[in-house]
Amino acid sequence: SESPSAQPWGDAPLDCARAIIRDATGKGCGKNSTTAVGMRVGGASPEGLLDMIGNVSEYLHTEDPWYPVRRGGSFYGTAASIDHRETAHVGGGSAQTMGIRCAADIEDETPPTPSGGGGPAGPVVTIPGGWFAMGCPAGQAGCGSQARPVEYFGLGDFQLDRTEATVDAYLDCVSTGACTEPTDHHDRCNALHADRGEHPINCIRANQAEAFCNWRGGRLP
Repeated sequence: SESPSAQPWGDAPLDCARAIIRDATGKGCGKNSTTAVGMRVGGASPEGLLDMIGNVSEYLHTEDPWYPVRRGGSFYGTAASIDHRETAHVGGGSAQTMGIRCAADIEDETPPTPSGGGGPAGPVVTIPGGWFAMGCPAGQAGCGSQARPVEYFGLGDFQLDRTEATVDAYLDCVSTGACTEPTDHHDRCNALHADRGEHPINCIRANQAEAFCNWRGGRLP
């Protein structure tokens, strides 16, 4: 079976032309923050997914609520430190770099409500089912130990948000009472800035991410 590509878009390098990461200019490609979702179209996956690396890391579903898991790296991460094939435990104090991307099974009776952003091609991408490889072979350069060995999983068709959930979308959920306010109040928390409605929501915990996706009729990936 084919090994996963070095990046979601293929083997072109991970840099600020394709993702919001930390480079020589600083965090967030020199902005010291996230940017509006979907702005790095050069980093689109073959399916059209955007921001699969950088901007904010994304919570994944886990059976243990005390051991949240993330993927994707954030605006804090460098090209050398981010590997989209790896998952990692979310440590304490990480909420500024954490966001949400929701999924839904195709057979669900109620498809997820778009979570904001996505550009002209639409906010949700259908991913055909099949066998998916996670990880990379032993000896492959630039591959961390958590990404080995390659594991293969059979999945049915599902939908995935084209971009990360935005501040505006999350605050819509808060206004209904289904979601709670972001937990942190650091200057990098996007919900504290009136001009960041199209930035990814951050400063939230795993249970808040689950609640948001459930409100939309979906789930965490």
